[in-house]
Amino acid sequence: MIRTLSGKAPNDSVQTGSAQDFTRFWSRVSVSEAVESLPVEDAKILSPQARSLLNLGVAVEGGVAPIPAPAVVLWPAGSWRAVALALKRALDIAGALFALIFLSPLFLACAILVKVSSPGPVLFAHPRVGWGGKPFRLWKFRTMYQDAAAHLARYLESNPQAREEWERCHKLKVDPRVTPVGRFLRRFSLDELPQFWNILLGEMSLVGPRPCVEREVNAYAQEFRTVLAMRPGLTGLWQTSGRSRIHFDERLRLEQTYVTRWNLWDDFAIMLK
Repeated sequence: MIRTLSGKAPNDSVQTGSAQDFTRFWSRVSVSEAVESLPVEDAKILSPQARSLLNLGVAVEGGVAPIPAPAVVLWPAGSWRAVALALKRALDIAGALFALIFLSPLFLACAILVKVSSPGPVLFAHPRVGWGGKPFRLWKFRTMYQDAAAHLARYLESNPQAREEWERCHKLKVDPRVTPVGRFLRRFSLDELPQFWNILLGEMSLVGPRPCVEREVNAYAQEFRTVLAMRPGLTGLWQTSGRSRIHFDERLRLEQTYVTRWNLWDDFAIMLK
């Protein structure tokens, strides 16, 4: 049976109350999946009620017609997903602590290489949109020149094929902004080592959707509501399926597939790749 929290219940459902009754309702009902419908202008960010569900291990989907907006629709079920997500978080913490402690010599070596190779800071913080639409700073070893934007603009202006690739994939196979040391770090994904700190803080996971930028969320608001229902990952289905060779729309489809069909076994399979 489907229960709704909204001003009006759709067909074949039971209206349980208004969105204001949410905090009293969820404590009495076992829920494993939810669909939230919001006005179009609010579609890119989950409501506080939906974020509460995420904290309980509930899968939250984006709005689906003909559910009236705003609404939160709940499917009562078992608590297996909440337990699995708690185990996923425990594995994230253990993995991040292991990496930060035992890979510290590698962290130091990468930091020295970045510092001596080109002017600028060792670390680079990039604003990203994370779990439930909450912004966070993603940390990486700096791999680009300080005037990276100017490098890219000149390169795209003189290279139509590269411009087409950038517009299609939002990435370049040959990126003029990247330093020689940066290319080495990226080749072996060493630039992403500082993200273990993001994982320890709970902003990311070992496996999950690719951390997205705000312009992507703004352009594909409804689609990203599904993707943002899980923590972004250090690796994920998109990364193991071709990275920059994949069209952006295909990447988005893969991310949605990962979230809607998520289970721990898939995470293990992705990490083994």
